[in-house]
Amino acid sequence: MKKFLFICFIFITTFITTFVFTLGKGKHIVVLDPGHGGSDSGIVIGGHIEKYIDLKLSEIIGEKLSKNENIKVIYTREGDVDDSIKSREIFANNGNGNLFVSIHCGSYLTDKNFGVVYLLNENDIDVSSADLLEGNIGDKTIKFFPFKIAGYYFLPKSENIATSMQNSLNSFYNSYLIKKPIHLKLRVLENIVMPGILIEVCNLNSESFTEDDKWYDSISDVISNEIIKFFSEQNKNE
Repeated sequence: MKKFLFICFIFITTFITTFVFTLGKGKHIVVLDPGHGGSDSGIVIGGHIEKYIDLKLSEIIGEKLSKNENIKVIYTREGDVDDSIKSREIFANNGNGNLFVSIHCGSYLTDKNFGVVYLLNENDIDVSSADLLEGNIGDKTIKFFPFKIAGYYFLPKSENIATSMQNSLNSFYNSYLIKKPIHLKLRVLENIVMPGILIEVCNLNSESFTEDDKWYDSISDVISNEIIKFFSEQNKNE
């Protein structure tokens, strides 16, 4: 068993090394992940349907990011379709992404409107239950066993953008109920080979939430600006 895990570790290390080696070469690739889709509507409250909000907001964020010549955007979901978490993971990794941002809405038992940023908890690493996933190394496709280690490798960078993003969301909503990002075991973030966060962009249970063009434009500015800042700071450190 130890020998098997060692071999798997070598595979993962090689994959991550290849990933890190490509950073700073060409455009930064942002993987936007609109939550839910298809038969999975997500939260449905008062005429608001999460899967549509997630997709529309992701597209607006992507449009704004694409105006930056140093950024390329790819989406794990285009249109109202069913995409499994595993298919999103594989798509993100095969797309050589440099940052993964999953867009969702929240529903809380308070009338206050606010955003919440989630990232992985390093204490939740569980190699024994990891799923087989495919990843590319050069022109070869390799299957990994303990791929869940990969998502945790990038936790420091994930923490950086998560903290900055949470602060900006707090300022945007003028709400400080959530003082810092929440560490949580999230399947959609565990298997990605890049920094990653999940954002709940609003509280659909709040009567103050208004799903209009002004909100979409303003919240997309907050998120896209933080993503651009993240890459700008990465470039300074390279």
